[in-house]
Amino acid sequence: MRDLLGASRRASWHGTPSRRSRAAPRSSPSRRRRSSRARRSPARAAARPPSRLPPPPRPPSIALVVPEAPPLARPRRVRPARRTQARRAPSSPRRRPRLLPRRTARSPSQIGRSGSTRRRPRRPPSPKKGRRALRRWPSASRRGRSSAPRRGCGSSWRSPSRSSRSSCNGGSAPPSGDTRSVTERLVLIDSNSLIYRAFFAVPPLTTTKGELANATFGFASILLKSLEQTTPQHIAAAFDLPVPTFRHERDATYKATRRPMPDELRPQFERCKQILEAFGIPMYSLPGYEADDVIGALSRQAEKLGLETIIVSGDLDPLQLVTPRIKLMTTRQGFQNTVIYDEEMIKQRYGLRPDQMVDFKALKGDATDNIPGVPGVGDKTAAKLVAEHGNLEGVYADLTGYTPRLREALAANRDQVLNSRELATIVTDLPVTLEPERTRRSTYDRARVLELFRDLEFRSLVPRLPPADQNLAAPAPTLPPGGGRAGQLQLGLDAPVAAVPPVETALVEDVDADTVAEAVRRVGAVAVHADVDMSGRHPLLVGVALAAGERAWYLATPDGVPGPIAKILEDETIAKTVHDAKTARRALRRAGTDLAGLVMDTMIASYLVNASRRYHALEDLAAERLKLEVPTLPVADRKDPYRTPTLEERVARGGAGAVAAARLGDIFGEELDRLKLERLYRDVELPLVAVLVEMEEAGIAVDLGYLRSLGEEFAREVARIEREAYDAVGHDFAINSPKQLQSLLFEELKLPRGRRTGTGFSTDATVLEELRGAHPVIEKILEYREIEKLRSTYAEGLGGLVDPETRRVHTTFEQTVAATGRLSSRGPNLQNIPVRTPLGRRIRRAFVAGSPDMVLVAADYSQIELRVLAHVSQDPALVEAFRSGADVHRRTAAAGFGVAESEVTREQRDVAKMLNFGIIYGMSDFGLAWRMQMPREEAQRFIDEYFKRYAQVRRYIIETKAFCIEQGYVETLLGRRRYIPDMTSRVNAVRNAAERMAINMPIQGTAADIMKIAMSRVHRRLHESELHARVLLQVHDELVAEVPRAEVDLVARLLCEEMGGAYELDVPLVVDVRSGPNWEEMQRLEVPVAA
Repeated sequence: MRDLLGASRRASWHGTPSRRSRAAPRSSPSRRRRSSRARRSPARAAARPPSRLPPPPRPPSIALVVPEAPPLARPRRVRPARRTQARRAPSSPRRRPRLLPRRTARSPSQIGRSGSTRRRPRRPPSPKKGRRALRRWPSASRRGRSSAPRRGCGSSWRSPSRSSRSSCNGGSAPPSGDTRSVTERLVLIDSNSLIYRAFFAVPPLTTTKGELANATFGFASILLKSLEQTTPQHIAAAFDLPVPTFRHERDATYKATRRPMPDELRPQFERCKQILEAFGIPMYSLPGYEADDVIGALSRQAEKLGLETIIVSGDLDPLQLVTPRIKLMTTRQGFQNTVIYDEEMIKQRYGLRPDQMVDFKALKGDATDNIPGVPGVGDKTAAKLVAEHGNLEGVYADLTGYTPRLREALAANRDQVLNSRELATIVTDLPVTLEPERTRRSTYDRARVLELFRDLEFRSLVPRLPPADQNLAAPAPTLPPGGGRAGQLQLGLDAPVAAVPPVETALVEDVDADTVAEAVRRVGAVAVHADVDMSGRHPLLVGVALAAGERAWYLATPDGVPGPIAKILEDETIAKTVHDAKTARRALRRAGTDLAGLVMDTMIASYLVNASRRYHALEDLAAERLKLEVPTLPVADRKDPYRTPTLEERVARGGAGAVAAARLGDIFGEELDRLKLERLYRDVELPLVAVLVEMEEAGIAVDLGYLRSLGEEFAREVARIEREAYDAVGHDFAINSPKQLQSLLFEELKLPRGRRTGTGFSTDATVLEELRGAHPVIEKILEYREIEKLRSTYAEGLGGLVDPETRRVHTTFEQTVAATGRLSSRGPNLQNIPVRTPLGRRIRRAFVAGSPDMVLVAADYSQIELRVLAHVSQDPALVEAFRSGADVHRRTAAAGFGVAESEVTREQRDVAKMLNFGIIYGMSDFGLAWRMQMPREEAQRFIDEYFKRYAQVRRYIIETKAFCIEQGYVETLLGRRRYIPDMTSRVNAVRNAAERMAINMPIQGTAADIMKIAMSRVHRRLHESELHARVLLQVHDELVAEVPRAEVDLVARLLCEEMGGAYELDVPLVVDVRSGPNWEEMQRLEVPVAA
């Protein structure tokens, strides 16, 4: 234990050397080489800073307050060791450093060391025996950056953003050797264009309070991107005013075709202004003029003041403003990427100068602003005309050289073109003044920005915020030509959060474990935070943090959990609070202990309180509920590939996490009671943790030989289909390229176009299904995609997920993801294994029993969602059909098609089956017609007949939607809630999607609750019966178990009894059981038990 802690401290501290080191420093080969280079270059040697750094101060604190408890033992003082390079034999060749980290899991003894594992510091003397091995550690900051000052420099030793432009004076300067000029830069935000672009480009994002925030999110994202990518010293934003401009007075048709601002967008403008105010960004507007005009005036004034200007806009109108000192950053491909236009970039794309862009726009027109151009003149013709003749005057100087059609069009529309140029010209001579002192960036109100982002639930944007105390107005290097032209919207700044009060966490070693255990027993309850490394195939326990009362402890676990602490964790009489108990239990069990007495899993509780929330991370919940910021552990990246968390960082994270879990447990306990979710939590969700732990540990065996042969077969089939697709069109094309498919289908073959995307017209499966039969190549493309997905994802992909130790695939079940309460899985996602097609079912053939004396047994609920629908709707016809054991689909078909049940064809039954299940998901006549390839009128008639027979189902749908509009949520029979805020949205697509969710959730959610109850019942019964069978998978309505051949009958009976009796409905729950050597080749078992 001391070796691990000592190594971690030596690897992470830059301390002063011991007396022995100062008296006789060792000379390594690398040091001798540096010395020889210094002798050869005295100037370089003189410029090099001293090799030893001063000792760092105590790390900054995290946002968590815990009253200090009396120390359990006197702190042990440890002298930090000097960080040195490991000695290497002089004869050994010098190795080149690795550029990428190794992708192998680290052992517990390696985790916790800082920096590269190649540099091993010398081991200091071991502490004298008899000393108390207990230390009190203050928590580190979120990013764990050292705050030690650089020698001769007042700024932090390591820049918070780890930027190469950091300098001692706090400014932003080019790195050594960079000859780029240093200038101040101004960013001008074209707010209206960005907000509008984001509203239509970013998918609808609704907060849990029902606030639509997609435009606000897109605007905030591009704002942060512009700050990071351009590093401006000045910034300002411009807005349009809701009054007519001089362009409207000049031409009444200007922007006349634009629709009024959507009601959902109007409040988002106010949100964007709040964000700008929180950042301290001034906003400019001028009555009678647009934001483009204001930006034009400000940019010209900035140019005269010697500032470099970056205009950030959602459109290309400001291209005409570009000069050597003015550039345009705009979005492309929806809202994902950005591009910076300078004069060279404009020349490359259009073949024009920036000042020619107005004439170019006047000729081709602009449908967005309703600016007319010349009929028949598009981008290519307009650019060619302007490039050849210089401007409009040159174009109209002599029309004899044009084609008759073009000459006639130009002559007939001359006055219109000149008027369009006036409308498209950005006015730069305005009564608006750029005030450099007003636009200069300084510190901003980080707390206010954080509060806004939390209120808007912009979780992913918080790590991208710049440091509040960073010198934001320092000069930055000029962007090189073409520099930073394109980049992803995700930034990932390594900015630390604001400093907050400290929490004292005691670092525990073996000799203190008894003392800690006794303190926990006195309290009778403890919060546990498992420090887990998830880089390998299985969770690896690195340490454990405990919080009881007002105390917090952390112990590293390279050799497992010490006995006294293990007894605490396994004691059922001591109540445990954990965040993500499933992962904690798996890691603890692999370390030789277990977790008993679990009463609160704050991640599950958060999920029940708000199932629509995307993430339930401890850091987010602590920040929102407790106003505390739990530090996150740093990870290796491209800049620092050997970065691993130090022991100090793990102590800070563990202690803060344990205390935060304890506080959150109290809050969520009250909320579960208030929302009447305590029973669902206690009887359904919490018992499921133990079931999922054992299922994930068990895994399922895979026939690798069969997968290889299947992959080879699929590869041959894919090659054949690809050749047939080429033959169908007469030439080769990139069948996986959406761009080439767009060109082939919509330009070459002239097929009907579907919906438009950011890069053209969609070629996804929905569009291709609508085009099926229009051309033979469509069928080949769809067939190619189906087989290629099976080949790459399953036939080849599954092999790489097999654990080499167990020879099994170990999926991870997600208990807190699906808003309906269903389980999902990842690594691999076994929920998506196709079963409806013959090729897809062959994938299931690869999942086999683990040994010859075992078989797989699958138990599947029969039509459970329809049975739940019968129960909740109380439709007498539907209830009677299930009670009598009738074929519901055949009976529905008979009523819909007006025939006797005995005369129903297979095709008619398929239509009825589709509608029976489709009603649960809010299927319309269009959806039924599209799926069954039938006329829409016939589909509507069939739906009408359905509701005549099952009138109470229609009533259930109407009442459920009304309840959701009134209460804001729907719920299952067991009380699980889903909040659906878009039921009254004025956007048809958003409202229709919300209504489908409202109809489906009570049914699908109740079925999911029943399945979870059944899983816990089966798990408990298997343990009580001391059978060797074990459940391996849960996929939708099915459980898959691995069973010894001698236990098949017993387990089949057990599955029927426990699954059939999981919940009492007004109709029976029927369970179908099958068994076989693999998941596909199974025979139905006749179980003599009434389900």
